[in-house]
Amino acid sequence: MAKILEVKLEDIYEPEDGIYVINNENATGNFGNNNIFNANSEFVFETMKKYIEKLEVEVKDKKQTIVDFQQIIADLKKQLGL
Repeated sequence: MAKILEVKLEDIYEPEDGIYVINNENATGNFGNNNIFNANSEFVFETMKKYIEKLEVEVKDKKQTIVDFQQIIADLKKQLGL
């Protein structure tokens, strides 16, 4: 993931238990329900990156909608003399 995001692994890796183990070997494993994880799956990481970018755009749009509604409310209060 760090490679695709073009950052150092240390910049994005935050373990829950506070123990940092960084190993450059290929990690693969079966994590139940026949879900195979391959740490080198650039397709998965590229898909995640695109989804994150999409979510960031949506968040920005929602924030702008909130600002727009706040302005409408302020204008209505002004018109009503509140």
